[in-house]
Formats: sequence, C-alpha cells, structure tokens
Amino acid sequence: MARLIDQDRIATKAMGSLLPPDFEPEDGKVILDLACGPGGWAQEVAFQYPSLQVIGIDFSHKMISYAQSLTAIQHLENLAFQRIDLRSLPLEFPDNTFDCINARFLGSFLFKKDWPRLIQECLRLLRPGGTLRFTESDRSARTTSPAFEELQNILLQHCYHTNRSFDQADMGVTIRLPQFLRHAACEQVQMQAHAVDWSIDASAWSVVRQNFETGYTLMRPHLVSSGTVTDEKWQMLWEQARREFYAPNFSAFWQFVSVWGQKAIGSTFSAL
Repeated sequence: MARLIDQDRIATKAMGSLLPPDFEPEDGKVILDLACGPGGWAQEVAFQYPSLQVIGIDFSHKMISYAQSLTAIQHLENLAFQRIDLRSLPLEFPDNTFDCINARFLGSFLFKKDWPRLIQECLRLLRPGGTLRFTESDRSARTTSPAFEELQNILLQHCYHTNRSFDQADMGVTIRLPQFLRHAACEQVQMQAHAVDWSIDASAWSVVRQNFETGYTLMRPHLVSSGTVTDEKWQMLWEQARREFYAPNFSAFWQFVSVWGQKAIGSTFSAL
C-alpha cells in the first residue's frame, strides 16, 4: 500500500498536473478513478478541487478500507470509494455518469482481451464530451543494471505467456492505446510521454528504488510458483541487482505514457 502511495506521488509529479490537459474542472463535474488502490490520486484531486465529485473504485477490500479511513480523517465530503471488480463488466454505474475517467497502470492485472471491452465500457459511462485518460508503462524501467534488466525480461515473458502483454520485448500497451481509443470512436486522441530519472545521484533514486524493491519482492512467489523462474535464480539476480543499484555510476529512468481522448458529442453506448 505504501508502495502504491509513493508511486502515485512520483507519477503525478512527472506528469506535471493531476488532471488531463484538456479537462476543465468546473463545479459539479464527476470523476471516476479506476483501480484507485489506496486512493492517493483521487484524494489529491478531491482536496485540490473541492467543487468536483470524485469516486474511486478498486477490487481490494484493504485498499478501499484504507482509502475510506483517510477520506474520513481529511473530511473530504466530495470523495467516495467503492469496492468494484474492474474486470467484471458492465460496471455498476448508469450511462453518461462521469465527466472524466482516469486510470493508471492497469497493465499489471488486465489481460489483452480486456482492453477494448474496458474502453467501450468507459465510453458508456462518460458524458458526451467527457475525457478518458489512461497512463501506462511498458517496462518497469530502463537501467544500467544487467541483473535488473534480466529480472524485467523474466517478468515480461511471464506476462506474454499469460496473455497480459501484447509483445515479448515489453507490454506493448502504450503503442496500442491511441488506436484503441480511436477505434472506440474517441475524438481528439492525444498522448504524452513522462520520465522519472532515478539514477543514483538523482533525487528520486531512493523512493523509486524502494518502490521497485517492494514490487519485485511481492511478485517473486507468484513467478516462482508458476514455474517462470526458479527461486534460486530469482534470489541470485535480485541480490546482484540491489548491489548494482548502489554502484556509483548507476543510471536509470522510469518511462510511462498518458493517452487521452474525448467521447464524441451525440455518441451512445450500450452496457456490455
């Protein structure tokens, strides 16, 4: 949970703003945050824009409970969270409910076949002229650590063979998202790349390094039990990667891409 909170902060800082560039935060508009986790992004939006209504959904009981507790402490009356499985479509909202739908890093759990259906469902939920934005990363990072690069490749191969990634070299999501949105009749589709420098002499090194250390530790049991890698090999590579993170010439960046578009005025979509 702490890892996801840090990840939200890092991503928002790199993106330069909380909301999509073309979105006007006018009074009464309603925003939906998909797979909100502990609610970091949604809480920040609700705090900075008290005239907006924000709803976050996530499948995890723990994440939603934590987000609801924090919302109560902060007295954010314009923010609510619900436990909803994003892969169980259609979602439990009426047509034309939201002015903006935001989603970050869904590639970690969606299958390839889920993307077009999810986009179609989002457009059903959006009001005409509403904005849909996805922010995704195709690799954990690009680094000078040979061991970490090998760990990433192991993870990517697992994603490819379990139908979570489109390509073997990376997830292949960001390159396809603009076309997915256009095929779903989105208008004014745009994209923007973001990067976080977490080289050893960069200010983000400690936070991003800890983020990946936690994430890869959590993934280890699943990858081992699936037969993707042996426990011994993973442990060896991970110990080597951690040493390389501290090398005086260690360099790295984390790159991700935002893709957004608008629902056409007059568009109609039926529930799946």
